[in-house]
Amino acid sequence: MFAQTFVKVAVPCPLYGLFDYRLDDPQLAQFIQPGCRVQVPFGRQSVIGLVMQVTHHSELAANKLKPIQQLLDNEPLLPGYLLDLLQWAADYYHYPLGEIIASALPKLLRQGGTPDDRGENLWQLTDKGRETIPEVLRRAPRQAALLQQLQQLPAGLTPSQLNLQSDNWRPAMKGLLEKQLVSSSQSPCLTGNPHPPIKAPQLHDEQQAAVDSVAKGFGAFHTFLLQGITGSGKTEVY
Repeated sequence: MFAQTFVKVAVPCPLYGLFDYRLDDPQLAQFIQPGCRVQVPFGRQSVIGLVMQVTHHSELAANKLKPIQQLLDNEPLLPGYLLDLLQWAADYYHYPLGEIIASALPKLLRQGGTPDDRGENLWQLTDKGRETIPEVLRRAPRQAALLQQLQQLPAGLTPSQLNLQSDNWRPAMKGLLEKQLVSSSQSPCLTGNPHPPIKAPQLHDEQQAAVDSVAKGFGAFHTFLLQGITGSGKTEVY
């Protein structure tokens, strides 16, 4: 038997608190989690909110609650530590949680769009393309020029690089794809920092004492006053 499930949703509106909704589809119960977006009725509108809690209890009777209209994410869009941070921000600044969350999401996601971490198209030579000399494409000079360029750039080419050319390269690239001389893929959008971390400055005794004092307060909220004249090294401590 399906146990009635409720979700507490942060709705982007200037009202405090979460709003309860029913989850009528038992198939969705295995996917819906805190951090997922849902489309819900709110007044006369339909809005995109974020699930903050999934529960089997509500202070209101089930028949008094409206059901969610759609689950937009099969896994949390925001991880737990970000939800905690946004909840802390809402409490600290005395601001509605739904508005805080809306300000943290890109416009596409606020409007119900699908998150996409793909980067630009990337064109690279196939084995056949690496073995083909551009001269065999003398009847298609633009294709030959692109092939030659790609043979000089084994990492591949992106649209932003190709748009620097004055000529229209798209028909030529399509021709190389049809001849199976080139393959198309998506370059990674989220990459690590290629630069090594900056070495921390060497602190003198008073700076180190200030850092040690602040470090003792890690894990909880504290306020500190760092006092010193201009040029005394406060920035390094910060």
